[in-house]
Amino acid sequence: MSAAWVGNMDKGVMVRLAEVEDAAAVLVEKAQEQAQRMCESAEAAGETLVKEAEGSVVEAQEQAWHEACARIDAQRREACGQLERELSVLEEDVERFEAFLDGFFFG
Repeated sequence: MSAAWVGNMDKGVMVRLAEVEDAAAVLVEKAQEQAQRMCESAEAAGETLVKEAEGSVVEAQEQAWHEACARIDAQRREACGQLERELSVLEEDVERFEAFLDGFFFG
């Protein structure tokens, strides 16, 4: 083998090595860009999940509020019914007492 042939071969290897390095650099750059896009996409998805979770919390709070209001309203209705029954009993007692007094004084 001649020195010229070996020199040309070295040159060819060096050119090919440079091409491989360039291709590798392009691949690394593309991989970094893709990783960046994936990170941005994951971040956006995370933000969406946070917003959805916040919305769910608000909905749960509203639901709990409505349930509490419904329980309070039911208790209020029950208490009002109980008071009306007691008032009715008291009115009957007053009527009986008035009848007793009428009979006692005017009897």
